[in-house]
Amino acid sequence: VGSSSVKLAAFDANGVALQRRQFEFDAARAAPADLGLRVAEGAAQLGAGLGVERWDVVAHRIVSGGTCRGRALECDAKVLDALRAAAQQSPLHGPWASAA
Repeated sequence: VGSSSVKLAAFDANGVALQRRQFEFDAARAAPADLGLRVAEGAAQLGAGLGVERWDVVAHRIVSGGTCRGRALECDAKVLDALRAAAQQSPLHGPWASAA
């Protein structure tokens, strides 16, 4: 497990990027839940920079999503279960993505 680049962006209703942030995450030195905390902190920083206290929509891109990939989905229990199962096929990145 190595480091990974995490990219966050805020868009307006027309899809125009308002602000972007990126940070490196060393998966070898942290637990999967730590990534979720870092993403939440990054989203809060994005919001603070734009005067946003609460996000209307949050999207998460998972590269190795098994049968879930290829289209946008609402993340319910069924989708989470499928992502956790797919994570076994990608042990370096899958568990981190499903934890976030």
